[in-house]
Amino acid sequence: AAFGLTLGLAADRFADYEIDRHGQRGSVPRVEQTFPIDGDTVPANLRAVRVELFLPTTGVGADPETATAKAVRLVDVASGELVASQATVAADGASVVLTPSEPLATDRAFRIEVTNKLRDASGQRFVPFTSTFTTSDTSTLPASSVAFERAETLLQLDRSIVTALVWQPGEGESRTLVAATADGRIFRYDVAPNGIDERPVVKTIPANNGGPRLVTGLAFDPRDSSRLWVSHTQMALTGADDFAGKLSVLSSRDFRSYEDRVVGLPRAYKDHANFDIAFDPTDPDTLFVSQGSNTGHGGRDTKWNNRPERLLTAAVLKVEVDRLPRRRPLDVRLPVERSSPFKGGDYDPTSASAAVTVHATGIRSGYDLLWHSSGRLLVAINGGTRGGNAPALIDEAGRVIEGPVMSVPVTTPDTLADVTQAGSYHGHPNPARGERVLMGGNPTDGDDPYEIPAYPIGTMPDPNFTMPVINFGKGFSVNGLFESTVGETAGLIWATRYSAGDDVVLVQVTGEPTVQTDIAGLTGLASPLNVVEDPRTGDLFVSEADANRLVRFKRRP
Repeated sequence: AAFGLTLGLAADRFADYEIDRHGQRGSVPRVEQTFPIDGDTVPANLRAVRVELFLPTTGVGADPETATAKAVRLVDVASGELVASQATVAADGASVVLTPSEPLATDRAFRIEVTNKLRDASGQRFVPFTSTFTTSDTSTLPASSVAFERAETLLQLDRSIVTALVWQPGEGESRTLVAATADGRIFRYDVAPNGIDERPVVKTIPANNGGPRLVTGLAFDPRDSSRLWVSHTQMALTGADDFAGKLSVLSSRDFRSYEDRVVGLPRAYKDHANFDIAFDPTDPDTLFVSQGSNTGHGGRDTKWNNRPERLLTAAVLKVEVDRLPRRRPLDVRLPVERSSPFKGGDYDPTSASAAVTVHATGIRSGYDLLWHSSGRLLVAINGGTRGGNAPALIDEAGRVIEGPVMSVPVTTPDTLADVTQAGSYHGHPNPARGERVLMGGNPTDGDDPYEIPAYPIGTMPDPNFTMPVINFGKGFSVNGLFESTVGETAGLIWATRYSAGDDVVLVQVTGEPTVQTDIAGLTGLASPLNVVEDPRTGDLFVSEADANRLVRFKRRP
């Protein structure tokens, strides 16, 4: 680890120089990527189009007042007519969403246009941009006979969303569904055959942290179902402090007792954080944590406020619970460079006595962890959008053999990764660990799996690069995962597609890996983030982020 860190520091000095030069060349606001991406074919029930923006000045986003139909628009290519759409600028100003007023026609080409009428908050004009996609009514696989219908809304929030769902272990006719939110509240519902009863709201996390906290994962202790482990971080989608992540335990009656067990987990400037947590089903003293990256493609860039990767970022971490201190939380803050505004620590995850270590790497953004009945630990990884930087390639002596890839020209796909094997690498570089090759590199002059064409031919993937179980495609943002145990879907995985899909799909990982879309009743959702299944009825509970609600979808007989 020390060797990799030394090489990383040498190459990062070169990378910083290149990034500064690139920043001077690219100091004009422009479009970084669209979803659908240019040339894609997508289902006609596409709910919205997203335009990701490059912002040269941190914190200066697109001006919502300039996002008019003359600035950001959708055009029917054949007729040349504008498609009636509503443009919405994200809160951080880094993206624009176009929502068509009516479903798009099937088997038609549409053009996304951004003109110089769009300006940022400082008045700079965006560089004009166009991309084209085609609609189709074909799904990945023929639809299954399973179908759902929207039932009741359990929870309608005002300025928050449901971010994590878990069932509390128990027996009897009633089961308790636990739902956490982006502001740290925990809602509980007793789900019985004759109805659903809401229990008192738990506000223990905000009360013990001086205010709201973004909850990203829940897991009940396998040895004591009255103890709820919580993964949480600073409530911010941009401008977040580093090392803001925590693992805490709620216990006692109504989860009123609070205890921090791990603090100082890394945090990206944007929306990557410590995500979901899952106990090893064969070892109740081992907890796994999905820890997001600090960058888009491994190298520093302005969109992510030039915050570098850390030894613990872009990884699945392993927490040996029995090694954690008993009377105080374990602070896993790492040493940081002198220029960092954040106070580092002295934690060493490579120490033989370390309680929190790196298990699998290259996981850019894995929102949910799932232990499948096949014995595999799975995570859905969100790919990086076009733009951002991949780190320089170096040799064993620390010499730069290839400069960083500036403004990566492709979007990397969303994938399902098997992270059971310790030491496996899944494509997102982390120079702090000596990992430098993005995805599959570019080993030959042919079409290579997960290649990055910007690399010179002959660039080999990282020696530990592990092929994904499934390639979901680009721009879907697959997040929630939950294994079904009911009827014909038993053994399959329910997965939410937050962005381009806006649906819940079925994933098969045993035998031939496949994805089944267009499931009746589970399309056209409002950015579904997480999902769980009632093991008795097969009903699904889905959090819809754009609608700020938690909804039950009843399985039709």
